Amino acid sequence: MTTAAEVIAIGVLLGLVYTLAALGLQVSLGVLRVLNLAHGIIIIAGAFFAFDLLHAWQITPLLAVLVALPVFCFTAEGASYASTRPLCIIATRSHWVASSM
Repeated sequence: MTTAAEVIAIGVLLGLVYTLAALGLQVSLGVLRVLNLAHGIIIIAGAFFAFDLLHAWQITPLLAVLVALPVFCFTAEGASYASTRPLCIIATRSHWVASSM
C-alpha cells in the first residue's frame, strides 16, 4: 500500500524531471533559437534504463539513478558530438556560411 508521503515524494520527483526537461528545452531555444527535441528522447531512455535497473535487477532507486545518469550523460554527449561535428567541419570550410553569421 502506498502512503501519502510516498505519493507526494513521487509527485515532487516527477515534477523535477519535467522541470529539468523544460529548462533544457528553454535554454536551447533561447540561446540557439532552435527547438532541440532530443532532450526528451534522452530523458525517456534514461528513465526506462533506471526503471529496468530498479525492477529487473532489484537494485535500490538511488543506485539506479547513479548508474543511469552518467551512462545517459555520455550517451547524450556522444550523440551531440556525432551530429554537430560534421556541421562544424562544413561551416569552417565554407567562407559563405562563416561570413553570413
